[in-house]
Amino acid sequence: MKKVSSIVAKLREIDVKSKGVGANQLNDEELYKELLTTIFTK
Repeated sequence: MKKVSSIVAKLREIDVKSKGVGANQLNDEELYKELLTTIFTK
């Protein structure tokens, strides 16, 4: 359950970044890589 919670938190973070908040001009590809890296390393 702890892993699922951390993945959901990362999804929320990526969602906010995709809307331009605190993203430092990250494109979609970089956001997806960040998300997948988090999911597969948890």
